[in-house]
Amino acid sequence: MDRDVIRRIRRAISPMVRAACLAAAVLAGPREVAAQESQAPMTPPPEHEVRRMGNTPEAAAPPSLPPEEIIKKFAAKEDEYVAVRPTYGARKTIRIDEFDREGRLTGQ
Repeated sequence: MDRDVIRRIRRAISPMVRAACLAAAVLAGPREVAAQESQAPMTPPPEHEVRRMGNTPEAAAPPSLPPEEIIKKFAAKEDEYVAVRPTYGARKTIRIDEFDREGRLTGQ
């Protein structure tokens, strides 16, 4: 768009935005003042539970499987990974074209 068109649009919208903000302030203002003028005492905050955390670690639960079984499963996953790893990869092909000053292709 042309800069003059953008300026005209901004000039036209600017008073509308100002009027909308003023209307919102006028309409919302009395509510805010009324809320602040309440003389009744405030209700106390609800009770809450406080749990202290110690600096000693919790006792670790024993593993659900025996260590030999964990090692066997880990080794099986490792073998699976070694077998699948060569299939992952990426290849990128780049083609470079050279043009002369007239725009004709001179080389690839």
